[in-house]
Amino acid sequence: MLEIENYKNMNSVQMKLGNYITITGDNEKILEDICSGVYNYYSGKKGEEIKIRNYYTKKDEQISSKHCIYINETNLENEIELGSKTYFHNKLNRLFKEKIPIEPTLITINSLIQDLELEESTQSLTSEISKFSDFKIKIIFDKLTSTDFIKKAKITLENEEIIENLDYFEKFKIYLGILDENILNKEKIYIFLFPEKNIPINKLKNLKEFLFELAMNNQVIVATFSKYLMDFQNFNTINIYMDNKLKNILLEEELLNEFENNYPVSLDKSEIKQKLSFVLEKYLWEIFFCNKISNKIYSKDSIYISSYEVIFLLLFFLKLSNIPYSKEIEYNSKSPFSNYIKEKL
Repeated sequence: MLEIENYKNMNSVQMKLGNYITITGDNEKILEDICSGVYNYYSGKKGEEIKIRNYYTKKDEQISSKHCIYINETNLENEIELGSKTYFHNKLNRLFKEKIPIEPTLITINSLIQDLELEESTQSLTSEISKFSDFKIKIIFDKLTSTDFIKKAKITLENEEIIENLDYFEKFKIYLGILDENILNKEKIYIFLFPEKNIPINKLKNLKEFLFELAMNNQVIVATFSKYLMDFQNFNTINIYMDNKLKNILLEEELLNEFENNYPVSLDKSEIKQKLSFVLEKYLWEIFFCNKISNKIYSKDSIYISSYEVIFLLLFFLKLSNIPYSKEIEYNSKSPFSNYIKEKL
């Protein structure tokens, strides 16, 4: 687990780690601050007082061993259009300078342009334009550079389809390829800020599979408001932030121990985990919009759940995670889950 300190409005927040983790919550700004804070720290941004250290040992995380790549919606379209300040523009420029012998050609072209005496050829035109002014204008021709060639470059596809016609998911993958670099002896951290934006819901499964595959040999951090990108089979991958704090700070083993010790009926950890995974996948996201739980059909402004066991699983998780909730329950003394809810939740 990491501890992030002194970045924007964050005094100190924790983040559980893994090859694939998601961060979510009730405030878009805190999620964005965490992403940019992690990126700025590992990128060694000057002027930043941010600290990232191991939560348990309190040792600072090493910067030199990490290479961080930050993907957000803002820069994607600009990259595709080959803007002058984009990564792709810089890569092309380096390619021209390092591997393509373009400089000798440019010297020849510039010499030919000079032989054309273009400035002299425009004197009659500039004289005509300046005839009413006390100032005489002239036209000069700058020498061509590799940047002028890049301006003529255009990203297209091998089948000649226009890249702008690609769906957002395909553009997203191309953008990732632009930013990605192989740097020796450095671990990669990929940070994705709300990658589900502009991607149809029927493509989110493909996006999750893509991110999972990326996380096999790298670390992937995903800020998301979509339950479809969360891994409910591994509770250590989920970070829930409310009131600028990590709420579900318990690690999976600690969490399941608490459930096992308090479960109203005899059940082993593997069965509890399976049931809890199902409940969280179905109901956790709704808690951010409505935190009232009820088994009464006509209860207003509440999440309706008929099963006492499911109510127990959800409420006990919320309690352990310090996530506020309310309940409106019709109890049944014959149910051990109902009795536990009434007495302890």
